[in-house]
Amino acid sequence: MKPHCQTSGNPRVVTLPTQPKSIEIPQAVSVPFMALGEFAQKVGVPVSEVHAWIEAGHLQTVVFGRHRLVNVGKLWKKALGPI
Repeated sequence: MKPHCQTSGNPRVVTLPTQPKSIEIPQAVSVPFMALGEFAQKVGVPVSEVHAWIEAGHLQTVVFGRHRLVNVGKLWKKALGPI
């Protein structure tokens, strides 16, 4: 992809725009816990599948009051493994 630029009379001199074009970079998960519905949406599976993963022991959860949350922090550690 060729950047948008202007050339002066000299073909070796290129003037780039002062502001680079912004691009959207997906943001990594920055919270250690996530609601089951939100987790299912981000992973792209139904909530029932998330429940099955929890019951099978593939996902660890915590309970805050009446809310059951996926422990995303532990999942990241498990996915990255020992370094």
